[in-house]
Amino acid sequence: MKKFSIITVLAMVGTMAFTSVASAQCKVEDIFAKYKGDTRCNSVNMSKEMLSVIVKQRGDEEGFNDIKNLSSVRILTVKVPKDNKMYGNSFSFSSGDGTNVYIDDDAITTTSKGDSKDTKEAIEKKVKEKQAQKEADRKKKFDELIVLKQQVSKEVEGCIEASKYTELMSINENGKQVTYYAKQEAEKIKEFIVVTNSNKEYSIIIIKGDDIKIQSVSRLSDIIPSADIDVDYLN
Repeated sequence: MKKFSIITVLAMVGTMAFTSVASAQCKVEDIFAKYKGDTRCNSVNMSKEMLSVIVKQRGDEEGFNDIKNLSSVRILTVKVPKDNKMYGNSFSFSSGDGTNVYIDDDAITTTSKGDSKDTKEAIEKKVKEKQAQKEADRKKKFDELIVLKQQVSKEVEGCIEASKYTELMSINENGKQVTYYAKQEAEKIKEFIVVTNSNKEYSIIIIKGDDIKIQSVSRLSDIIPSADIDVDYLN
């Protein structure tokens, strides 16, 4: 029994050590790589070359000077629509000639005055079953998005904590929380992260570079439509 206990303890210590090493090696961009191909997520991955091309084509020399130190911008977003938006339009009406019309999204089913009672009941039952199945499928997708949002949030926040990012500022306004993080080397910002969390979405913007300036981060919103970055609080 004692031998078994010692072995168990050693195994636990080894597992804890491995977990510690794994946490220390955690990179937020790995989480981006994990989910960027998930069709339920929106993602943007821009290289240094692409950023330079966009700035040059816009003829914005000042913008190029701001952004030339950036090496990549990655954005991952999980959006959760309102529950009622997950459901299509389903309704029915009766015309004056005894015809009943059932409309479910793009499908239209009708019963005429000449149909038998059994036929009408069978059609109505089929329409209701179809509507119920669509509602169940949409509700399932909605629940999956909620779970995915929580999962991504948990992984990102765990990685940020394990990798010891410095929290610059956190803003909670109108149900939306925005938190800014950074990693510095020799007083230069090498990585800048913006995390946005609300009931509607969870997003993370990962900006990497040699010497990231706050003004360069603020200009990204002008050249990347989905880069909703408000850094006025940091200026």
